[in-house]
Amino acid sequence: GDRLTMCSVGDSRIVLGKINQQTGNVSMVACSREHRPTDLDERSRLSRSGGVVRSVPTEPNRQRLWPADVQDAIEGKCELSSPGLCMSRAFGDSVLKGCGLIVDPYVATVKLDAAETYVLIISSDGVWDVISSIAAMQLVAKQKLEENASQALINQATAEWTSKYPFIPM
Repeated sequence: GDRLTMCSVGDSRIVLGKINQQTGNVSMVACSREHRPTDLDERSRLSRSGGVVRSVPTEPNRQRLWPADVQDAIEGKCELSSPGLCMSRAFGDSVLKGCGLIVDPYVATVKLDAAETYVLIISSDGVWDVISSIAAMQLVAKQKLEENASQALINQATAEWTSKYPFIPM
């Protein structure tokens, strides 16, 4: 067919690039969006469902979805019932299901042209937290062999993580 339909949920992202055969330049179409609790629409839905979106003292810069008992746990009044999630949609988390966590995916359909060359990247936060969509697309598109593209992206993400978070063993 001439259409590509993609679905994503959680901290995964899908990007599609079209390579200009004359220049090698890549134009990019973001085909999904990450489901983060910091997104205003997602945050509102989570709050209406009883979830709490906030950071905790040990991770002041990381907003997570928590069950309602998070404040009591921070104050030492109870044990935390969940480790919290940095996403607002996911598969398999039964604890946060009652706090607004849902599995409904983001769905996108893109019309393809058979005469064009495309690059598709499907990844999660291990890549997207340290590499922008366009930088990943440019890195993958310049690989001469398709089988080198994934490894190049893994190598770059690993290098970025090591630089950005040297205290996390790789």
